[in-house]
Amino acid sequence: MSELAETNVTYEYKVYTAQTPKVGAKDKAFHPLSEEAQTELNTLLQDGWQVDSTHTGPAGWMVFGTRFLWHLITFVLRRPV
Repeated sequence: MSELAETNVTYEYKVYTAQTPKVGAKDKAFHPLSEEAQTELNTLLQDGWQVDSTHTGPAGWMVFGTRFLWHLITFVLRRPV
């Protein structure tokens, strides 16, 4: 049975995407979110949003052996209406 049918709650959804910092994962101080992204995400959570799901993956382009790629973390947030 779906969550909506069980609780009779309607949710509002928001997608928040953060780009990972340029430092590598081998760096001891590496964290997958920048300070700005952490602050913005924490503000959303304080405003009543809940993390429903997350997804990571690359974005960018590759042409004739040259490329410009970056990694993104996408959060699907929800809160009761």
